[in-house]
This record gives sequence, structure tokens and C-alpha cells, in this order.
Amino acid sequence: MSKEDDAWFNIDEQASALERQAGIAEPAQTVRSFLWSIVLPTIAMGVFLLGALWAIISWFHLLG
Repeated sequence: MSKEDDAWFNIDEQASALERQAGIAEPAQTVRSFLWSIVLPTIAMGVFLLGALWAIISWFHLLG
């Protein structure tokens, strides 16, 4: 492999370096941002799906 072929494997590092030089570096991942972006939407969707299932069971009298 030539050096030009290898450039595809580290393009993210090059882009990150350019962003840092321009002053628009990506903020570091924190526990709070992880909770807001992953955990909270998962819990909210679970609650929504449980509520929807309960509504369908109640509406159509599926349990008798």
C-alpha cells in the first residue's frame, strides 16, 4: 500500500486536526451528555411502548 492509500484510514484524525486548528474541535463526551443522548431516549421509548401496549390491550379488551 502506498501512502496515498493509507490516507483513507486516518482521514478522521486529519479532519479532527483541521477542526482543532479552526477552533471548532468536538467537545469531549461526558457522562451527562451520554445520559441525555443514549439512556434517556431509550427509557422514554420504553415507557412510550409500554403505554401504547397497555392502551391497545385496554382498547380492544384483549385480556377479557
